[in-house]
Amino acid sequence: MTRIHKILLVLLLFSPAKAVAQNDSVQIIESDSVARIYASNVIHALSNPVLYIGLDNPISIEIPNAKPESIHVTSDDEHFRFIGNGKAIVSPTSVGYCTITATWENEKGDAFQKTQKFKKLGLPKLTFEVTQVNDNGELKRFDIGMVDLRMYLKEFLWHQFFNIHSYSIKIGDQKAFTVKSGNLTRKVYRKLKKAKHSTKVIIFDVRVSSNPRTCRTSMAEFTIVD
Repeated sequence: MTRIHKILLVLLLFSPAKAVAQNDSVQIIESDSVARIYASNVIHALSNPVLYIGLDNPISIEIPNAKPESIHVTSDDEHFRFIGNGKAIVSPTSVGYCTITATWENEKGDAFQKTQKFKKLGLPKLTFEVTQVNDNGELKRFDIGMVDLRMYLKEFLWHQFFNIHSYSIKIGDQKAFTVKSGNLTRKVYRKLKKAKHSTKVIIFDVRVSSNPRTCRTSMAEFTIVD
């Protein structure tokens, strides 16, 4: 082997390969910078590739300069549905990992591929909070008018707010009653304002309208103080 042949062989062996897969004569080029696959509802979605089990996780697939009819999107999660127009849904039933892969062609006929890995997480605990209640479980009479009822999931990364549908409330020795509202009504406000010092209040059977169904959560207890 001549010196020139040896040099050509070395260059061939150590030159970076552009193609990552080949199907017949079509060259598939891995493209990390052009396309984006991410969970639409997630905060800072590009840096948080997560899905939640038990929910319909919307997925966005953004592929500029692609022929629309050439776009194909698949996943190794059996509960994946590609809707079209850059949208998909994943409804995982178990924790772990899954991947979503998009393939497409540009106007020149070059074929590309983008694969995104997602972590599948269980849902955090649904938490109910009555604002203005201090760490000692006390609500000052003066602050009753500023009370808000809030529902949230701790460390939940979705852009989502849970709307309270109804709740039941028991004020001292009075009979409990149900309130079909997401906050304090005038009736509840008046009763709380008239309650004596050290009256115990329990809010329970709190129901929220959320994905995927209406569900109940834990109760809250506090004491009215002057």
